[in-house]
Amino acid sequence: MIDDLRAEGVGVVRDGARVLSDADLRIAPGEVHGIIGPNGAGKSTLLRALASTAPVASGSVRSGDADVARLSSRARARIRALLPQDPGRGDDLRVRELVMMGRYPHRRLLAAPGADDAAAVRRALDRAGAAHLAERPVRTLSGGQRRLAFIAKALAQEPRVLLLDEPLAALDPRHQLDVLALLGDLASDGLGVGVVLHDLEVASRVCDRLSVVHEGRIIARGAPGEVLTPSLLAAVYGVRAHVAADPVAGGLRIALVGPADEAPTPDPIRQEIPT
Repeated sequence: MIDDLRAEGVGVVRDGARVLSDADLRIAPGEVHGIIGPNGAGKSTLLRALASTAPVASGSVRSGDADVARLSSRARARIRALLPQDPGRGDDLRVRELVMMGRYPHRRLLAAPGADDAAAVRRALDRAGAAHLAERPVRTLSGGQRRLAFIAKALAQEPRVLLLDEPLAALDPRHQLDVLALLGDLASDGLGVGVVLHDLEVASRVCDRLSVVHEGRIIARGAPGEVLTPSLLAAVYGVRAHVAADPVAGGLRIALVGPADEAPTPDPIRQEIPT
């Protein structure tokens, strides 16, 4: 089985308006695939469509040969886990109990957690760097600690693909670094990671590939150095920018010079989805 997740010609309609059109995207095992674009472009909609939490009006989301929409909710949860911008609070739970909730795809309805579930929770807490938080009430956690706890919950699902929507939002620099290092480590272990990011320099460092969403369409796709060009930044974000390799942090250094006088047509998609 190919442990990927693919959008094939996906369209989403909301309140009678098409907000995503003809989206093709593949999140492959062992890669961090960034989804970038301006506010309101359709990034979160695309992520929710991949997770099957936004109804797909056209096209399909597939994993291997399976149409994900035709699978049971438990089968879908074993394929992908989603960490939305606001994953909820879980204030009345301890962190270990919160993470145990991620085991629902692997347990019979109303069955008590077993030894396998307890072991999976321990592994998820360790992997997320949150083992020291296991007995803490969720309501006592900082924003960064809470984010790690919810990532551990997602990992307890033992998915093949992890989807995250703005996982760095409202985090201090240290916790941002912790989350970014974790995403890279998970990909190195063979997990597919799809992540919506706003910070383009961060995206250039952590992502193996980028898909650029603009006005409800994916208009560019490829390696960060191929995608994040001055012409694309002018067309998509309306800014003039200087782009150069960052010799210290890696990735790209993007200096915003000012608004674009005239936005050129975005460059065509550079990389086709592998068959």
